Amino acid sequence: MRTAVTPVAFQADFFTLHAAATALGTAVAAIEASHLARAGRPASLALGIALLTPIAADIAKLADSCRLAATNYEQVENSLVPAFLRGQQSTMAALAVATAAGLSAAASAVGLGETPVVPVPAGSSNGAAPANLQALLGTLNRASVSQEILVQVSERAEGRAFTLYLPGTNSWSPVPKTSAFDLTSDLAAMAGPGKSAPERAAIQALAQSGFGQHQGDTVAVVGYSEGGLAGANLVASGELTGLGGKVTNLVAVGSPISARPIPNGVNVLSLEHSNDPVPKLDLAEHRSNPSWKTIRLGSSGLLGHSLEGYRASLNGLRKGQLATINRELAAVFGEGTTKVNAYRAVRVSG
Repeated sequence: MRTAVTPVAFQADFFTLHAAATALGTAVAAIEASHLARAGRPASLALGIALLTPIAADIAKLADSCRLAATNYEQVENSLVPAFLRGQQSTMAALAVATAAGLSAAASAVGLGETPVVPVPAGSSNGAAPANLQALLGTLNRASVSQEILVQVSERAEGRAFTLYLPGTNSWSPVPKTSAFDLTSDLAAMAGPGKSAPERAAIQALAQSGFGQHQGDTVAVVGYSEGGLAGANLVASGELTGLGGKVTNLVAVGSPISARPIPNGVNVLSLEHSNDPVPKLDLAEHRSNPSWKTIRLGSSGLLGHSLEGYRASLNGLRKGQLATINRELAAVFGEGTTKVNAYRAVRVSG
């Protein structure tokens, strides 16, 4: 006598498959976001990336399988998949912002949130206008070593060219200290434009340097790590143009800026090492289009986030590629002798 076998019914419709893919994608995002908590502990961060990346990759493959099944189910692959992927990318970016906003709010609730900030003048000097990308990163390195906001002013026939240099994070302590480039402002900057102390200090420094007071004034922003994110926030928020001048360029080095809504007309150059986790913290697609160039460099060092490493990696660019970038930048940053005003972004009680 043969035993009847009851077939197993698997019920999965279009919406269920997409819900599963979204849930799996959120799990990947949570794994990526967890790296933020280890940012101040390089060894722990490296270990976390090494252990969790394969797991995240497997989950992502499963999510892709769900998406593919849903696409086949509806038989509208050509029109549905791109739109769904864009929705997924938007969800990931929103999750990164929400995570940062939640951590920032929690810090504020216990008295460790953002504070008032002032730009304290730290002297002025003369120098040469930055004629190429190497020179820009050289001055950015100076800002990072001294932990100062630098405002460089160059003369051009059509008006003054300002270059704003913003350094990376100086302190990973959860307790805000004197310097505004710290973990507190990191979280505030990730949460959105206009919230971090470095952004507020940079606006004041530009105003004190006279930006926007003459017709034809332009500004380009150059930032490393947190400085690049703060710069992207300033450009996206419109606060720079609110001073009266025009924003022409944003150069970000190792910064999570892909989710920032940079206005049309601003040329963006983003440098990213393949093994640098910081540009990935916003969980957004790293864009490239005619006005936004994302230059993906090879691995550098253990974590790929050293500014010195980025400077060295410029030597690995194709000569033609670097020449094109330098040619585009040469028309932006003025010429001849420049004045460089230095400011320390100092937190004040209040």
